[in-house]
Amino acid sequence: MSRSRSLKRKGNLRTRLTNLSPCPQCKKLILPHTVCPYCGSYKSHSVVDLAIKSKTRIVKEGR
Repeated sequence: MSRSRSLKRKGNLRTRLTNLSPCPQCKKLILPHTVCPYCGSYKSHSVVDLAIKSKTRIVKEGR
């Protein structure tokens, strides 16, 4: 295969930048369509109670 054909084919094999959007509650940048890992909200609704999640983390680390 010629050099120009190889480079044309490989031209589309680049990594794309991820689009980050601000969380509506805490305003930190997160991936769209995911639960915010900082405040636990998704589309302005509280989904994950981070106080319970942090307690389970402490118990697991204390083993």
